[in-house]
Amino acid sequence: MLDDENNLVNRSGGRVRHELVEGRVAYYDFNSAHQRGTEDPSPTADRVLVLGDSFTFGWGLPQEQTYVSLLQKRADTVPRERRVQLLNAAVGGWGTADEVAYLRKYGGDIAPKGVIVFVSFDDFRRALKSRSFHIDPATGDIVRVPVERTGSDAKKFIQDSAVYNWLLEHSHLVQLIRQAIVFKGGIGVVTTPDTRPASPDADVAAQKEVAYALFRWIKRWSDEHNAALIVLTTGWYSIDYPWLAGTMKDLGIDFVDLGDTVKPVMLRDGPETYFIRYDGHPNTRGAQLIADAAWQALEPWFKALGKAR
Repeated sequence: MLDDENNLVNRSGGRVRHELVEGRVAYYDFNSAHQRGTEDPSPTADRVLVLGDSFTFGWGLPQEQTYVSLLQKRADTVPRERRVQLLNAAVGGWGTADEVAYLRKYGGDIAPKGVIVFVSFDDFRRALKSRSFHIDPATGDIVRVPVERTGSDAKKFIQDSAVYNWLLEHSHLVQLIRQAIVFKGGIGVVTTPDTRPASPDADVAAQKEVAYALFRWIKRWSDEHNAALIVLTTGWYSIDYPWLAGTMKDLGIDFVDLGDTVKPVMLRDGPETYFIRYDGHPNTRGAQLIADAAWQALEPWFKALGKAR
């Protein structure tokens, strides 16, 4: 759904039935903070906000089989005074700019002790398609651009339509059409509107520029709110950002590329072993593989969470 600032977010509360290909069905529950799961942010826990795209959301998987839930089970085994609560705000189709938009609007109320960002497919290209922010050429900072809402009455009617929602929940084809409409133009960041990189080198340069600006904002936000920050890739076999480690180092952000662990296993066993057939998202084995790799990096991070910074 789109919130009152035209940010793409999960719905607030309730359950959605999702029919995938071959009759596969998944049910998604949401809490009041536009996050996957029924548990609201707890005032007695060390809350950790998890940001990412459909991989992190757990597209096509039951809640307990997503890698965020698997990591929650591991985190619950770490002895500490306050429980760590992972809050999965990830949304299918998100790029890094959408994560900034969510953090900007909802992060203050959530007041996380930590922020985990999972980098996946096309996160930075998606950011380059947006009209929601631009990069100030003088400072390199991202600047919020108010988005004019057009056709809001018709959009609200469609979103509230019982027939539309039934089709959305029961038809894989309708969901694909919806995504094509929602993401046309994108929601994220642009350096120059309607400008496409002229070459592969220019494409990489544009991605590096927008990634630097977005993660610099996330780092500043985290520092200002005394929240620990760590960035991981999902490690998926087809993801390749050879420059990202250098960007994170320049910004002083803890970073782990799970590709060193995940990718060799996928290539050894065959990638299709780890993704949902005809879909491409991690299946149960794929989510477990990512969770196992991520835990190696996150276990010490969780143990240190909440200590004096």
